[in-house]
Amino acid sequence: MILLVVLLSLAAPAPIEANPLCRWFGVCLYSSRGFELTVVDAETGRPLSGVYAWAEWVQYGYHGTNGPLMIQEATSGDDGRLTFPSWGVRQGSRAGIDLGYDPAVILFRSGYRTLLVTNDVPLPGNEFASSRTFTRTGAALRLKSFQGSRMEWLDQLRQLVFPPLSTRVSDQQLAQFRSQYLYRLAIVSGEADLLPRSAPEVEQFKSTLHLTRRMLQGVPQ
Repeated sequence: MILLVVLLSLAAPAPIEANPLCRWFGVCLYSSRGFELTVVDAETGRPLSGVYAWAEWVQYGYHGTNGPLMIQEATSGDDGRLTFPSWGVRQGSRAGIDLGYDPAVILFRSGYRTLLVTNDVPLPGNEFASSRTFTRTGAALRLKSFQGSRMEWLDQLRQLVFPPLSTRVSDQQLAQFRSQYLYRLAIVSGEADLLPRSAPEVEQFKSTLHLTRRMLQGVPQ
C-alpha cells in the first residue's frame, strides 16, 4: 500500500493538479523538482557572490500556518547563482501548502536590503498540489544596496531571522530543521555584533537572539 501511494504521488506532475491521495485518503505527499536562481546588484546588474538564501515551504494548519515542510539554504558563488536541489516524496499537512510560500525565498547579503520573494500563484490555485517548486526563475533577482542608519540595519536583520513565514512551528519541526535555524541565527548574530552596544534596541535584539539560540539548543530557560 505504501509503495502504491508513493508511485501515485510521483505520477502527478502538474503543479495545479489536485492531490487525490490527500483529498481521498488523507495521505498528503509533496515534492519539489529543484530550481536555480541568479542574484545581481540592482544598480550594476553584476552577479553577487556571498548571498545567503533561505527557501521555506510553509504548510497550512487547521488554525493557521503550521510550520515548514522543508527548508533549504544556499549561498551564491561568483556567478551569483543559487542552487536548490530536488526533494521528496515527503508527507505533509492535510490542509495543504500555502500558495506563494511553496516556497518563499529570503535573500540576504551584508550591505544590501533583505529581500523576501514569494512564489508565483497559479490560476486556478490548489493548496493540495503535490509538486511544488519555485517558478520565478526567468529573470535575475536584484538586491538593492542598503542606505540607512545602523538602527535601520537592525530591521533588515529582523526580516531575515524573524520573517513572516511560519508562525506556528512545532517542537518536531524545530528539531528537524535545528541546524538551519542555528546557522541563520549565527549569520544575524555576527551582523548584530557590529552594531553599537550602547543602543538599547541592539541589546534587546541580541538578548532575543541569545534566548532563541538557547531554545534551539534545548537549554532550559
